[in-house]
Amino acid sequence: MAVGGDWKPERIILAYKNGIYPVAFKNQPILWWTSERHCVMYPKDVHIPKNMRALIRQNKYKLTVDQAFYEVVSACSETRKDYTWLTHEQVKAFHQLHNLGFAHSVEVWQGEELVGGLFGVSFGTYFHGESMFARVSHTSKLAYIGLSVRLAEMNFTIMDCGIWPTDHMKSLGAVVISRDEFLEILDRSKDAPEVIADWGALFENWDLKQAVQNHLDGLKTKSEGALI
Repeated sequence: MAVGGDWKPERIILAYKNGIYPVAFKNQPILWWTSERHCVMYPKDVHIPKNMRALIRQNKYKLTVDQAFYEVVSACSETRKDYTWLTHEQVKAFHQLHNLGFAHSVEVWQGEELVGGLFGVSFGTYFHGESMFARVSHTSKLAYIGLSVRLAEMNFTIMDCGIWPTDHMKSLGAVVISRDEFLEILDRSKDAPEVIADWGALFENWDLKQAVQNHLDGLKTKSEGALI
């Protein structure tokens, strides 16, 4: 849609609120994208594969939010070097958005070691996933599933997966919708009252295993009701 501009927080948030995404490539101006289709996740419909259910039952990992934002962004940047993803200027912009309360990270810990996670931008009942990483198999999926289930409990409307759908996201239940449908949902979501007072406490006193079971029970009930 456009070329140039800057990484000021207000410009980035305005873009996201209109379904536009900034993309950076090394030594090139910012590119601002939209698309005829969008890949999205409705948190209440997140799919949890059997191998992930087994992993969650093992209780090997701990999930936190906003406890290591800078480390998560750095880890995501390291895993995408071949794609010139997350330039220095873009990383600084996400740090600013985090300080302003718009950008958040989910961390997966094995003991004291950070082994996976993701980060994204949120306002109203909308969350845009920027990037994820895994230093141990399936930990990025664990971060995404944990966040999806928790946001479903908080009545979040949508998790935006971007304009390039991947098999990885679709395996977790993401779907592709038209731009018109996406913008209609976005308009409702961006103006909704904030429902999370403290992102850092999002997983405190929260049982992931029980929440996942509740989620699966809810999907089963919904499916049975649809057959009646």
